[in-house]
This record gives sequence, structure tokens and C-alpha cells, in this order.
Amino acid sequence: MTEDNKKANSLIPISSTEIVRASNSLAITQKILNEIEQRFDPLAWWQSLDDDMKMVLYANVIYSEEVKKEVGSNFLNDKRTLLEEQIETIQKIDIGIIKSVLQLKFLYASGFNLSDIKHIKELTNLTRLELSENKISDITPLTKLSNLAELNLQFNSIYDISPLSTLTNLAVLNLRYNQISDISPLIALTNLKKLDLGHNQISEIQSITTATNLTKINLRYNLISDISPLIALTNLTKLDLVKNQISDLGPLSALDNLTNLGLGYNQISDIRPLIALTNLTKLDLVKNQISDLGPLSALDNLTNLGLGYNQISDIRPLTTLTNLTQLTLNYNQISDISPISTLSSLKWLHINNNIIKDISPFSASIFDSLYLVV
Repeated sequence: MTEDNKKANSLIPISSTEIVRASNSLAITQKILNEIEQRFDPLAWWQSLDDDMKMVLYANVIYSEEVKKEVGSNFLNDKRTLLEEQIETIQKIDIGIIKSVLQLKFLYASGFNLSDIKHIKELTNLTRLELSENKISDITPLTKLSNLAELNLQFNSIYDISPLSTLTNLAVLNLRYNQISDISPLIALTNLKKLDLGHNQISEIQSITTATNLTKINLRYNLISDISPLIALTNLTKLDLVKNQISDLGPLSALDNLTNLGLGYNQISDIRPLIALTNLTKLDLVKNQISDLGPLSALDNLTNLGLGYNQISDIRPLTTLTNLTQLTLNYNQISDISPISTLSSLKWLHINNNIIKDISPFSASIFDSLYLVV
């Protein structure tokens, strides 16, 4: 080995002081890199947006008060032609408007065919966000919007809702009409009060048991058979379980704050657990396998009752429901309707497709305003 090679392969001793200096240097370098990464240029951000997103954000600033009043209408879409005519101006708006965009607390962006929402992550002041009727599948950009209290994502193409687990301030969440089957990320959303999961592919609902403040849930048109997790949600006043695979109503007996309950299009034959739900005013039991109406006689606060498409022949238990204004009994096996002729508050009665021959009990003058379908 040559002298030069010996020098090249020899170890150079490093003192502890030099190690500390190197470590500090690395820390400072990392800090600088982090600051560069976190540095945000509002103008560059605006220029990176596509035209559709620019129009939406611009409109939410310019028409701020009108947008708040017209939520749920086609207000912004009605302005779309006008916005498209102004697109050159919108592309070059001043920094003041861009800063106003970044300070928005409410953003209405429904019905704009948006698919990429990555730039929304910078709107960290948002407390309410309307993104319904778009083409969104990836909601990862929402993870940083920790101030959100209301979020509407209905009518999109979402299947993975795990990014929502960070939004622990959410009180209102609408995910209706998506492609969701796994709702386990919702276990972290303990502040929810209103939850809409209708028209998805959900079969298991254990994850919503932590949201004990819930007052309204829509679970219609899913694949649910076990509703036992609902026992924990004693603050519920409205529950929609229409079009699922439910047969056992036992868990509902604990939900005595319910006023509105949808159970149509299931596999229910035994309705005895409902006897305790005396606060109910609206009850939908259409399209089941019910024959015994006895348990309903105690529900004298009912105003709206749906019993069509069942196996009912005896309607005498309904005589106590004197507050009923709407009653559907179509497509059953009823022959005698006289027991309900004392229900003078009725305004709407469907009794078609039964085996009724005599409707004279409803010819009295007290039923002059009754809409009767026979």
C-alpha cells in the first residue's frame, strides 16, 4: 500500500464539539427548508387555480351576501355566463380580493362539476363548506380545514372518507348519494348533531355510537340489518332507515325522544318495540310484513302514518290516533274502514287496493275537506 493510499483510508478523529456543530447545522438547515415549504404566496396560489375554481371563489366574495341567502338554489350557476364573460378580469384580480378569498368562512361551490379540490386546503378559515353535486372522489385536501362545522358533500363519487377523521369540530355532515361502505373514520367526530349517509353502501354502523349528541340521522337506502348501535343515540329526534334490511326493531325502544321515524321498505313484522315511542308524530312503515297494529294504539301524538303495502286487515287499533291528518293504508287486506271514521282530523287518506266495498263512513260533512283515494 502506498503512502497516499494509507492517508486516504485513515480515520480522521472528530471532536464532540464538532459533532454538536454538525448537528446544529443540520437542524438549522431543516428549519430553513421547513420555512420555505410553509411559505405561501397568495398570488402564485391564485394563478395555479383552474378557471372553474377561480369563478367559484371570486363569486363567493363578490356575491357573498346573496350566496348565503340563496344556498340550495342555482344562484351561482345562474351567474355562470356572467362569470365566464369576466374570466380575464377574474384571472388578474388584485391581491386584496385574493386575500378576501383566503379569509372566507363560508364557501358555496355546489354544482360546478369540480373534481379536483386540492387548492381548497388553503382556505383554513372555513367553518361551512358546500360541495354537493360535483365529481369529487378524493377529499384528502379537506384534512387541514379543522374549523369546519358544516360540510355538504352529497351527490359526488366519494368512497374513502378517512380524511374526515381530522375534522373533529363538525356538527353537520352530509354524505348522501356517494359510494361509501366504510364509515369507521366517523368514530372521531363526537360533536356531530346532524348526519346524512343516505343512498350509500353501508352495512355496519357501530362507528356512529360515539356521536351521542346526534339529533338527526338519515341512513335510508343502505344495506343495514343490525341497528343495535343506535341504542347509544338517545338524543335522536329524527331517524330515517327506509330501504334497508331491518327486521328487529328492539334497539329502537330506547329512543323515546324520536318524533320522526322512517322504517319503510324493510322486513318488519313485529312492531311491539315502537310502543314506547310516544313522542312520534311521523311514522313510515310502508312496504313491510305487518299485520298486527296493536302496538300503535299508544302513539296518540301521530299526525302522519304510512302503512301501505303490508298485510293488514284489522284497523281497529288506529281509533285512538285522533291527531292523524295523513294516513295511507293502500295495498292491504282491509274490508271494513268504519273504525277510522271517527278520526275527524284526517285530511289525506289512501285506502285504494284493498277489499273495501262500503266507503259511506266517510260521507259525513266533517270529511268535506278530506282527500280520499279509494
